[in-house]
Amino acid sequence: MAMATQNGFERISGVVEQVTRKDKRTAVKLDGTWYSTFKEVPPVSQGDEVTLAYETVNKNDRFYYNIEELTVQASQREQKETHIARSVALKAAARWAAGVGERSTANVLNAAEQFLAWLNAETQADFSSIGHTNERNEDVPF
Repeated sequence: MAMATQNGFERISGVVEQVTRKDKRTAVKLDGTWYSTFKEVPPVSQGDEVTLAYETVNKNDRFYYNIEELTVQASQREQKETHIARSVALKAAARWAAGVGERSTANVLNAAEQFLAWLNAETQADFSSIGHTNERNEDVPF
């Protein structure tokens, strides 16, 4: 948990332990403390990494932590999807390597990066760097 103060609001970062929603109220539990708001906030789930800007209010000797701003740094779903994509890319690279007799770990990892780029549609993956020739010396991508 990281805490700081900025623009008159305290800030905290951490992993969401729990989330509750009732009507327009959203409450988020970080490090054992509940923070809540009636403002519109981005979708947040248990396990998400978030940063909160909040104000501490003392009412009748009871402290409330009112969220001014909530930012999701990395959602648990996004993290899971990233892990799945990396696993799929590595498996594809391993199958490619087995099919062409590739034994270099560096080349297999390069192929995995190319497959991952293609899966994420970040770029038009350039498979030429992992190309091979077949028994007739024809250039083939896999």
